[in-house]
Amino acid sequence: MPLFHTILVAAFLSVTAALFLLTVYQRIRVADPLLSWHSVSVTAAWPVTFVGMIGLLALYAVNTGSSVPGWVFLGYVTGGGLWFASVVVGATVIVSRHGLVAGLGRRESALPWCQVTDYFEAQSGHKTQFVFLYQSSGQTETMRLDVPVPAVHLERFRLLVAERLEQRQIKPAERVRGPRAAS
Repeated sequence: MPLFHTILVAAFLSVTAALFLLTVYQRIRVADPLLSWHSVSVTAAWPVTFVGMIGLLALYAVNTGSSVPGWVFLGYVTGGGLWFASVVVGATVIVSRHGLVAGLGRRESALPWCQVTDYFEAQSGHKTQFVFLYQSSGQTETMRLDVPVPAVHLERFRLLVAERLEQRQIKPAERVRGPRAAS
């Protein structure tokens, strides 16, 4: 039984450490960040629930005199902490010179400024949300990216969006004459 626990704890710690390192690496790779904040995500409830359950199981094991060693519970709590840190770092919204990233690890949440066709601001109670409309390369349908913006960053975000969208380079349609136009 101790070998089984060792393998499970080592595998869980390896996976959560790799997830954390990959998430931090993705955060570091975002070039020229101008503004960032952590977005509250429902997915953070999973690692918190996991750590809470492990805590209850550890308390139960101590009270019943279980033969499961304490380092097993400590390993799972450490892995849960790494998982939670990954979720928090992964839920970061980053505004950069090149675009907007509304959560790491999801390709559909990264939006270059040059793809934005329109945007608007929506107010819902005390929350402000920006909705960006864009067309992805190779697609004809308009897609949207919703970005909740905290009140603390609202004015700076408005200025950055206006500045970035004014500076994007939109190439005018190029007129080609002669035989090249048909090729």
